[in-house]
Parts: sequence; structure tokens; C-alpha cells
Amino acid sequence: MPTKNQFKKIQLEKNVTPNINGILLVDKEPGWTSHDVVAKMRSAFGQKKIGHAGTLDPFASGLLVLAFGADTKKLSEITALEKTYQTTIRLGYSTDTDDLTGQKIIDAAQTDFSEANIGTITDQNIKKAVREFIGFQMQTPSTFSAKKVDGVRAYKLARAGKSVKLDPKPVFIYKFKIISIKRKSNNAESLSENYIDIEAVIECSQGTYIRSMARDLGKKLGVGGHLRALRRLTIGKFTVDNAKKISEIIKNIPNSQGTNSQGTNSQEANSNFVNYEAANYGVANYGAVNYGAVNYGAVNYGAVIGKFSVLHKGHQALISRLIKESLSRKLKPRVIIINKNSNINKDLLNNKDLPNNDLVNKDSANKNLQVAKLNKLGIQKIDFLDFAKIKDLSFQEFSDKYLVDKYNVKYLLLGEGAAFGKGRLGNISTLQKMNKTQKLFEVEELELLPGISSTKIKQLVKDKKFAEAQNMLGPKGIRIWE
Repeated sequence: MPTKNQFKKIQLEKNVTPNINGILLVDKEPGWTSHDVVAKMRSAFGQKKIGHAGTLDPFASGLLVLAFGADTKKLSEITALEKTYQTTIRLGYSTDTDDLTGQKIIDAAQTDFSEANIGTITDQNIKKAVREFIGFQMQTPSTFSAKKVDGVRAYKLARAGKSVKLDPKPVFIYKFKIISIKRKSNNAESLSENYIDIEAVIECSQGTYIRSMARDLGKKLGVGGHLRALRRLTIGKFTVDNAKKISEIIKNIPNSQGTNSQGTNSQEANSNFVNYEAANYGVANYGAVNYGAVNYGAVNYGAVIGKFSVLHKGHQALISRLIKESLSRKLKPRVIIINKNSNINKDLLNNKDLPNNDLVNKDSANKNLQVAKLNKLGIQKIDFLDFAKIKDLSFQEFSDKYLVDKYNVKYLLLGEGAAFGKGRLGNISTLQKMNKTQKLFEVEELELLPGISSTKIKQLVKDKKFAEAQNMLGPKGIRIWE
């Protein structure tokens, strides 16, 4: 990594303005780690503040989204988007890493299938098993993944020969399309090996491990399986078709004479970059944030409604349940946030005596952070609705105009005691009665965690009881105030 003086020298030589802001799409080639790519860009552009939106394994290729400067704040939003991969899965045996880099598992105690069964697997068997992956899944990450176990990366523990146990995580598979099925039978003397290679395109939610899918497909078919090739095609609407190879990016960086390495005129350094807002990934227009990486046709949603100003433990439980229930119904989850000013929040933001940390941070009181934090909890569709526009609507009018006509809600999850509409008459009881006759959408109520509320947390912060407030927020709570 270049020293501070070396960074300055690079900047002078290339005439690159320090602290470029932008989104750069890289078509990563096999052999590079994601960190290698970031380090190369830091050196080439003479800039330290660069990050990426989702790791690609060294053997994988394809889209790696990099953010420079102030745009690194957008990485959490981009990381949360759906992703598309082109992949090759080999059926016939498993490896200890669930991919081609690992050792073939031959110990019968480690597996409950036999590669001798590979000859009995038909194309129809494969297609039937693949169809079962579509939708909500509880997926166990590979033991060689970057997941942390007691603060240590799982792959480090696995490489050290230590036992690794990872809990299954909820993921959603939007598409698993088989492109081709190729069979191989090799009866050479000491290399007898039969296998089936499946080339496929997979669209999935954040947090999905494609090699875990390969492993699980092999197990489902009783023959073992692992990942042979992986190429990332999209992250949201960012596509590898618009990405550049590392060598091409570096060639286009202008030097002190205003030309690139080929001696031809070049645009300024950020001509390599894409326009984040123009790609419709910004959060400036909160009423119409478009994360639509998947074509659902007429999209239907499961929804929750609230202010969600702090995302305390109760909110987190509500959103977790929303995701599970929505995906089980083949709906896309969305959060509808009601904007309503709060005097307590204003007092907090104007209190100069409060510490400037994550718990109470004036800079955190904005929709961008709210969107980013909800993205981390797995919510990608977020709508902001002005309270002034709905305060005089009855719950029936609100349901018709917004939940049904505007937001396509087919499932509504309410927190215990929640109500909306004029006079707060839209509660679980009245909504269930309404839907018996009109059948607009399914509605359920979730029991709240006792003793936790946004009002209590705000009052605790106002009283400077930060430890108690933090306990109600939990580690995933967001520290924003309206």
C-alpha cells in the first residue's frame, strides 16, 4: 500500500483531483480478491477512501461496484440490492469449501450420498430439485465463508482445522434458470470420475451464498455438489455490461498532460464513473425509490406502517416477521414510513449538551440513513408518506387509496395496538371485519416486545440515560431522530 507521500506523488503524476466522489463499475477478472481491486484503485487514483459493495471470491469474475469518497456512504444501499449470477454447479461430489478451490470429500462420515448415484440422475430430477429453491429459503452459509463466529471469520477457523457451526439465514431466490446440463464420464485409469455440470442464472437476495446453493442442490439429489464457476452480472440495475476491466480503467486515468496512457485526449478522471442518481439508486426522491432488479410483473407487497424513527428491538422483530411472512406468500416486503414532526425529536436535535456520537447525532437525522439502515435489515422497498396528506382520511379511504391502489399491499402486518386513519379506527379488529367483505388484503398483528417504545427511548436520550436507550435499540437499532 502506498505511503502518504507516495499517494501525493501519484496524484501529481496523474493530475487526479484528490477525493473523487463517484460509483465505479469494475469487471473483476478471476485471480483478484475484492480487496486487491480496491487496493489497485487506491494506488491508481491516488485516493484512500474507496470501498466495495459486496465481496466476490478470488476465483469468481464479474461486477464489483466500487464507491469513492463521499459516495462510500451509499455502499450499504447498494449491497442490499438483489443480485444476478451466472454459475456452473457440478454434481457428483462435494468439497470442503463447497467450491472448486476445496478438497474433494471422500470420507463417508462427512457425507450421506454416493457419487455412484450420478448415473441415475435425470434432467427431470435436476429441474424438479431446482424449482424447489425458488422463494424463501433458510440457508446455512459455507464454513469457509466470511461470516463471523465470536468475532473471527469462519474461513479462518475452518482453515485452522477448528469446528465451525453457522446458523441458517433467511434468503430469497427470485430465479434459478437452467441454461444447460452437460454430463461427463471419464474412465481413465486412476481418474475415474463421473459428473454433471449445470450452467444456470440465479437472481437472489442479499446474503445468498451461491456455493451453498450448489452444495444443497447436490445434497437434495443425493450425489453431492459444489460450485465450479461464478460470474456476477448485476447488482440492482448496475450491470457488468457497463463495467470496465481494471486495465481499461487505469488506461483512461488522465496524466499531468491531460492525456491517458495511450497518448490520446482523455476526459477528467471521473469519466470512468457512473451517475448514481441517474441510475435511480439515489434516495432523493423518497416516494419512488426504485430498487427493481427483478421483473415481478404486477408486483404485490407485504407491508408494515409506522414512523420507524429509531428501529428499536420491537421494530426489528416486526420487520423480521414481515420479511418471513411476505416471502412465504411470494410477496415483496416494503416499509411505509409516515413522516410526522416530533417536538421531542426537535429538542434532541437542538440540544448542544448531548454527545455527538451514533446514539444522538444531528447528521443522522435524515432519510438517507433511515433508508440505509432499513436496507441492512433486508428491506429494499421504502416509501415516505407525509402525515399531512393522510391525517383526514378514514382508515377505509387510506386502505383504498394508498395500501391497495398505490402500494399494491396484499399482506399487512401491524404491531400490537397499532392503528391508522382518522380517529385511529384502523386497528386489527376493524381491518379484519372490513376484509371479510371486501377482501382487500390479509392482515395480522404481532405482539410487541414488552417495555420498549420509541417514545421511551427518546425520553431516555433526553434524560441522558444513554445506556438504557442503547439497550432498547439493540445492536441493529438506528440512532436517528426526526
